[in-house]
Amino acid sequence: MLLNRTLWLIETRLGAEISLNGIAAELGVSPAYLTRAFSTVLGVPLMHYVRARRVARGAERLVAGASVTEAALSTGYGSPEAFARAFRAETGVPPRDARGRGLAGLSLTRPKEFMMQTTRTLSPPKIEVMPDRRIVGLSRRYTM
Repeated sequence: MLLNRTLWLIETRLGAEISLNGIAAELGVSPAYLTRAFSTVLGVPLMHYVRARRVARGAERLVAGASVTEAALSTGYGSPEAFARAFRAETGVPPRDARGRGLAGLSLTRPKEFMMQTTRTLSPPKIEVMPDRRIVGLSRRYTM
């Protein structure tokens, strides 16, 4: 359920700002837990998946005739340069070359399928009760 909601949030917000802290807060879990759960079940770090999906969506827009600037802004990048860097890192070619090649020559990340039930179960967070400890040090009184 958590991963289905995470995937849905990512896919519906590819054109907006997406942050690990924002997704985790919306889902009511810690960023560390969300990162671990996503990586364990899907085998890829969460923010790497977000970047790969944004680049794939941008490539689709480029092939459809959009300019690099339009593709960048429609996929959540603040500038064409940032989009071009991410595009080259993911595909190995600059965005302007994607127009002539089409999608067939690019290795793009497709959306992960929403799962009804995960194949791996995650153990719940471990909370331990520690014995009382005495902390010794200098002290002062402060009044307010």
